Amino acid sequence: MVTRDTSNPWPAEHLWIAGDGALARSVLRLAGMVDFEVSLFDRESDLANCGSDFTRSKLPATPTLGLVLADGLEQQVQVLGEWVTGNFAFLGLLANRARRAAIFSRLAEVQFSSADKLDRLVKPLAPGLGTVSTEEMSISIVSQLIQNRCDRRISHEAASRIRSPSLIKARA
Repeated sequence: MVTRDTSNPWPAEHLWIAGDGALARSVLRLAGMVDFEVSLFDRESDLANCGSDFTRSKLPATPTLGLVLADGLEQQVQVLGEWVTGNFAFLGLLANRARRAAIFSRLAEVQFSSADKLDRLVKPLAPGLGTVSTEEMSISIVSQLIQNRCDRRISHEAASRIRSPSLIKARA
């Protein structure tokens, strides 16, 4: 069992992972070690019923990070179709260029006017070049999540030091 580092002043961030398999489980373990609160949607029924049972009312109310590690094209389309409308601070997709283009094309036909909006919302997960093992890939993915978290914390801290009334209002 992984325990939270109580010396960390920041609250644990939520991470949702959609996917079956060793990579999803490895990312789950590693993300838990670095202070993410992880929810895994890994059963076939969780992913297959994403469009019906996993309704928008169940999407996160607080900013959350999301990873789509599902293997099947249909599963990826269903999960992203729901999650792109949610409150995600980061939404990562593990797919090669051809698969990514196919997913974006399907989503653009159904609910988005252009792939540009999807490009802004959905970030490619980039396992390091030369990664061979599941563990290496999960380290690369969690490193990307940590970098995103650090970037947002730095932005938040910088914004908190700004004294301009218009920017303070915009920050709220």
